[in-house]
Amino acid sequence: MHQAMEEGPFEAVPLAELFPDIEAPEVLVMRLVALALDSARPPEDAPTWYWSIDNAAFPGPKTVGTAVFLSTAVSIGDRSDWTELDIDASWTRQGMREVTASVGVTCFCDVDHGTHYVEQLSLIANGYSSLSRRLERAVEQVLAWLAGPLEPAYWRARAGLPSDQ
Repeated sequence: MHQAMEEGPFEAVPLAELFPDIEAPEVLVMRLVALALDSARPPEDAPTWYWSIDNAAFPGPKTVGTAVFLSTAVSIGDRSDWTELDIDASWTRQGMREVTASVGVTCFCDVDHGTHYVEQLSLIANGYSSLSRRLERAVEQVLAWLAGPLEPAYWRARAGLPSDQ
């Protein structure tokens, strides 16, 4: 049974509980890349991170859903039409940690899918050093997306999805 994710600024993320054997250099990398991302957010998008201590250890290959242990999203737009740049750190079914950066947009299909993920970067981590470097690479990708077109219509057109018109 999964409990709700906890949330707060990155400084509140209990890294020692999420990653019991993590070393100081990896903690520093994680803190620096989180700061870089949070500093680049639009002013109206409060820096909020989500974490689950329940998912800190590999839950097993038969877990239903995705066992996310750390995530954040940068939201651009309003409640009716938006682009969201997500970072999720989770477990694969094989027990590897994976960091994913993705672009999501509002769905305007006849059947409401909620969100369409139109671009994604998935990186497998092997150990805590690799995890901090994968998080760094995912943040670099989100920063690159933030520097480009952010309008949801641009991303929907690029993916061949219906527009709101």
